[in-house]
Amino acid sequence: MLGGRPVFVLFGSSIVQYSFSNGGWGAALADIYARKDSPVQPSLVIVYFGGNDSIAAHSSGLGPHVPIDEYIDNMRKIAAHLKSLSEKTRVIFLSCPPLNEEMLRASTSSTILSEIVRTNETCRLYSDACVALCKEMNLKVVDLWHAMQRREDWMTACFTDGLHLSEEGSNIVVEEILKVLKEADWDPCLHWKALPTEFAEDSPYDLVSSSGDATLAHQLSISWSCIWMERNANQSRSPPIPLNPIPMASDGTGVVALYGGGSGNNKVKVVDASSKAPAAATFSVKVGLAQMLRGGVIMDVVTPEQARLAEEAGACAVMALERVPADIRAQGGVARMSDPGLIRDIKRAVTIPVMAKARIGHFVEAQILEAVGVDYVDESEVLTPADDAHHINKHNFRVPFVCGCRDLGEALRRVREGAAMIRTKGEAGTGNVVEAVRHVRSVMGDVRALRNMDDDEVFAYAKRIAAPYDLVMQTKQLGRLPVVQFAAGGVATPADAALMMQLGCDGVFVGSGIFKSGDPARRARAIVQAVTHYSDPEILADVSAGLGEAMVGINLSDPKVERYAARSE
Repeated sequence: MLGGRPVFVLFGSSIVQYSFSNGGWGAALADIYARKDSPVQPSLVIVYFGGNDSIAAHSSGLGPHVPIDEYIDNMRKIAAHLKSLSEKTRVIFLSCPPLNEEMLRASTSSTILSEIVRTNETCRLYSDACVALCKEMNLKVVDLWHAMQRREDWMTACFTDGLHLSEEGSNIVVEEILKVLKEADWDPCLHWKALPTEFAEDSPYDLVSSSGDATLAHQLSISWSCIWMERNANQSRSPPIPLNPIPMASDGTGVVALYGGGSGNNKVKVVDASSKAPAAATFSVKVGLAQMLRGGVIMDVVTPEQARLAEEAGACAVMALERVPADIRAQGGVARMSDPGLIRDIKRAVTIPVMAKARIGHFVEAQILEAVGVDYVDESEVLTPADDAHHINKHNFRVPFVCGCRDLGEALRRVREGAAMIRTKGEAGTGNVVEAVRHVRSVMGDVRALRNMDDDEVFAYAKRIAAPYDLVMQTKQLGRLPVVQFAAGGVATPADAALMMQLGCDGVFVGSGIFKSGDPARRARAIVQAVTHYSDPEILADVSAGLGEAMVGINLSDPKVERYAARSE
């Protein structure tokens, strides 16, 4: 151990060897954990073997092939040895990733080497064996074979030669490792957000703010991690963002927010003990902040107690409301922004990001929410629209915005207005997932159709869906929306949440489905687990059992049911 820093050891073959080259995952982890401190000094060992072992056996008996039974035995011995080193040693295994067979054959053709036979199917067998062994030994594991193939363009985007990982492939590895670190029941937690920053106290020797009369504390280094998240999402479509720290701020009430108190001219405030210096928050940074929520569950809450329950269940953020959507439907009337006092109370109660809703077109409500210090604003059709023709110009704000959509055109119109995160609308407050499925399939289907178009067809298609051409082309190149895409509206069970993830969403909003159920705490935990393990039916079956009564829900075939999703275009 060096000082109080946790030491991460990467152990494995060429996937590890090259992890510090060309934007590799080892280098990315090193950047994210730079200057992080740990009072207990545990170590983490990340182990990867399997790619070479899975090469087909050569007729001569030579070569790197290891039969799968022997591979399992070797990995078992490695795991047992690492677990014996110290009770403070943590271990994560990486399973065998997939490969692009055609690209690999082209890159390894040689008159010097005998033919190397690698197939994606044998990679799967070795990956599954590694995952099964880790479950047996109660070890943490990242299933890379499945994780990478959740990306539609994985065969071209994730590799440099069909085998070794590109920067985008490495980004997936980093995301999956960070997800394991966040969810692991380890003391201390090794997730980067849970670790204090070295020399985090204010100092007159820190960098000077633009006002010239204050310094920016080193805890603002959170921006470096935001920058990594932003690059992960946007590196293929925009230049590197300026390395400006993102201000943390307090409004003097004990509420700490990523964004400080606001004003009518919408300039960022850096709030410290002596000054309020303006700074800027670019759209790229907003998108990067939204990336930090990927793979998570965002829960609607109406009290600080519910917010704490959501955080304890593993929610990545909460949405502060005065009424959940089911009550808005039942009680009727005009639904407006929540009381700022309630939002502040909820922010004091939790350490995770807090979102709040503003009415469509009501930019003053958004200004107030920004001044309160919320971390994200949802311009929501669940509230009664304030403007039936115009949405908020979200570029005028430093706080990231979330917006709903039913199809690709609507999604890209919201992104053009400045939305840094998109959720498919569904029908909130119904407990009926059918509309959420319809909207997710619509967006995903539109993206798949777009991917297969010739470039010269994109002009007419952009016009037909009433979306900006540059964003349509960007979506075609990425094979997905240019911002994070969550699902919302009607999710009420762990199976609903897993369905949204398997359909391709980055995460899930859950509104009335939790706190209108018989056992909110258990259901909240189950939905978080379902989003994490959405492709594992055995785990889904376990977490779905014994949850008590789900919310009753509403039959959407009834024409009397108001369609919130149709409130905006």
